[in-house]
Amino acid sequence: MLNDVFVKQQENKLLKQKADLEKQLKVLRAKRKKGRGFLVRFPSYGRDVDSEVQEVQDYSGNLSREKELSELLKEINMALRLIKKKKYGICIVCRKPIPEARLKAFPAAVTHAQCKRPTRFWHKFWPFKKIIKRK
Repeated sequence: MLNDVFVKQQENKLLKQKADLEKQLKVLRAKRKKGRGFLVRFPSYGRDVDSEVQEVQDYSGNLSREKELSELLKEINMALRLIKKKKYGICIVCRKPIPEARLKAFPAAVTHAQCKRPTRFWHKFWPFKKIIKRK
């Protein structure tokens, strides 16, 4: 079992990472005019062909970056909810303790390295499903 000091340190790291990710995502995203949610901004450099090509390349790069940052933000939010529920450091797949070295290297880890799958996969089959629901 993890000690409270270690868990508090990890929580502080996660909160700092979350704030940094939200700042990065704010730069990449723009609010939709209709509906809810966000869109990745489409850059505008000019009207010549070279500028338009560069706009498309930057936009596709921003899309993949936004997806990567969003996935990491989901994992951080899951780890923070696990901390609140006092279940941090327990693998969500096999329910065995996650090694402290893995948690030091990646504080948002919710699985063992052997049990690792994309976060979106576990949203459907997660045994701690109640934990990830927002209240």
